Amino acid sequence: MKIIRAADIFNPWVAVTVEAAKAMEYLEDSTLIRVITAEMVRKLKDEWGNLVLKAGGSEEKDDTLAFYKEHNSEEGGLQMFAEVAQILAVLPTSSAACERVFSLLRLMFGKRQDRSLEDYIQAAVMLRDNGRST
Repeated sequence: MKIIRAADIFNPWVAVTVEAAKAMEYLEDSTLIRVITAEMVRKLKDEWGNLVLKAGGSEEKDDTLAFYKEHNSEEGGLQMFAEVAQILAVLPTSSAACERVFSLLRLMFGKRQDRSLEDYIQAAVMLRDNGRST
């Protein structure tokens, strides 16, 4: 839950609704997202006032990255917020590895083979996953 709150604070229109003390706590929690370092958090805290000022004076929009792009290059800009928002935008929200395995199983084994031995299924999937055919 801490990671979700930490990521949510990068939405400028959510950020303006959060008290400063809580925002600093959420920014600290953002280090739970492995790509965000303590140095980045320090810079984010320095930019916090600018974010609240700029987001509070703009109309709410759906495009967070466009907001940061607009306010990134100006003096007192939001360079670190823009950088972290871009990082967060490309992080996958879940891992689909297990879904790929189930899909692979459906492709490799039909309904008539659903009682195949577990060792056989495991070996076949591992071979297929490693680029070798069975």
